[in-house]
Amino acid sequence: MNQVVIAHDGVEAINYLLGPDSANNLVPQIILLDLNLPKMDGLKVLKRLRSDERTKLLPIIILTSSMIDALAEEKWDIIIADYSLPNFSGLAALELLKKSGHDIPFIIVSGAIGEDVAVAAMKAGAHDYKSPI
Repeated sequence: MNQVVIAHDGVEAINYLLGPDSANNLVPQIILLDLNLPKMDGLKVLKRLRSDERTKLLPIIILTSSMIDALAEEKWDIIIADYSLPNFSGLAALELLKKSGHDIPFIIVSGAIGEDVAVAAMKAGAHDYKSPI
């Protein structure tokens, strides 16, 4: 079983991964990084991780509640969005991506929609649909 390490802010994350005692810590197989971290925002953490030889190739999944800001501030490899989000939706996220002018693969993930909705999402521009089940 894999161990999960939680950092409560950006400074704690950087100290765990790159700080003086980092050699004693487990190197993660993947990082889930929220852009809205206290003390040091997630974009600064991401840039620090990408600039260090020890962490520059680690897979990092970015989480954010501010898609517009994230698209404006960084180049992304892929966007994965849940179809049904509180006060937002996967289709709304797809529309924001299209308006941004970026050409980024967009995948919708949901276990709550049928094939007809998935096909409609792909016709609207989503690259793929995945069910977590």
